[in-house]
Amino acid sequence: MSHYKLHVGSSEKTNSRRNLLARSFSKSLRLDRNNAADVHTAKQSLFDAASKGDAALTKRLLKKGTPPNAMDPDGDTPLICAAQGGHSECVRVLLDNGASATLANALGESPLHVASWDGHADTVSMLVAAGAPVNKPGPDGETPLLLAADGGHLEVARRLLAAGAETNTPNSRGECPLQWAAWSGSTELLELFLKSGANLHARDTWPTAGWTALLCAAHQGYAEALQLLLDAGALITDVDNTNRTALALAAGGGYADCVCVLLAAGAKITKEIPGNEACSETRGRTPLLLAAARGHLEVVKVLLAADACVQAIDTDGCTALHLAAQDGHERIVRKLLKQGALPDALNRQGRTAAELAEANGHLRVIATLEASRAQEPVVPESLWKLIHALLQSREKAPAETDVQLAAEQACAEARAYPQLSQRLQPLLAQYGLVNGTLQ
Repeated sequence: MSHYKLHVGSSEKTNSRRNLLARSFSKSLRLDRNNAADVHTAKQSLFDAASKGDAALTKRLLKKGTPPNAMDPDGDTPLICAAQGGHSECVRVLLDNGASATLANALGESPLHVASWDGHADTVSMLVAAGAPVNKPGPDGETPLLLAADGGHLEVARRLLAAGAETNTPNSRGECPLQWAAWSGSTELLELFLKSGANLHARDTWPTAGWTALLCAAHQGYAEALQLLLDAGALITDVDNTNRTALALAAGGGYADCVCVLLAAGAKITKEIPGNEACSETRGRTPLLLAAARGHLEVVKVLLAADACVQAIDTDGCTALHLAAQDGHERIVRKLLKQGALPDALNRQGRTAAELAEANGHLRVIATLEASRAQEPVVPESLWKLIHALLQSREKAPAETDVQLAAEQACAEARAYPQLSQRLQPLLAQYGLVNGTLQ
């Protein structure tokens, strides 16, 4: 019994020791978890302080041993958070306590990238002084200078250039700071980059773009930027990858002031360059057709005043009148009719402007076109034969004699209709025909 008791007693002592060890291990685990939680809380507090610009709290947390280069799940560091908010004092505290100015997040953004993009000039200067590389590409190959240009941040651009930033370093799409400055419309940035040696004729590498700075400014509608670039030597004859000139881009965007600048600089409206016929957006359209299709009345007025050809057609055989009628631009329809647009002209599907308007439910346009037709004399059939022959020549050139005979017959009959005869001349000139003879 005593032996048993002794044995039992020994077992009780052994179990007690095991329980004590287990309790100690459990306590140790709780302490480790608490320490981990404390570290996590400290890191989160540092991110919060840096994001809010609380320099005093940032300093206290760093002094307590919170790692200055901790990363959140996105790879952001406290310095990236502070730089993004432009919190210069926090940036200074972090840099003084070992934060790296070169660490980037998962997207490849460094503190200098985010500070440049958001326009924080003082922060940019601090980061550059701390060794941040000014020409390091970030997401999509964008340098800090390119990001500053995108945001229109003049002072940031000045400081980056002073620190050795390259003016002509493109991103992965071939876009340079000068093009992005033109896109933002900043004439000050354009002047700065041009003085720093920017390539005025650089193009992006987008398959459907290929834009120079001039084409960017035209697309965005910045007349002052256009004038500055033209004065610096930009080529007004440049076209993009879909054959659009600056004039076509400005006209399509509805920027009448830009159209005026380009015409004054020598854009040849009488030699309009149609858009690429293979492009679904341009479809062989001249600036007038682009403006009419999109309802830009003021641009249409400017182009017509500059003698734009009112009878020009796109790859579908549509005139400006067809396109304006199709989308219900009644005021443009009126203007085009006054300038001699032919209401009975047929597109390649054999449809008139009125038929296109009817198909889209534009009743006012239909009424305008019908009223115009009621005021017109009967159109000679031979004139429409001429028009058809000329349209066909865009697809498959007919024998020269066929076109000549149609032209001569139409001109002979049109002499009895002064208004029609007047309308006929621009159409003939467009296709190299004058008074019914080939030129």
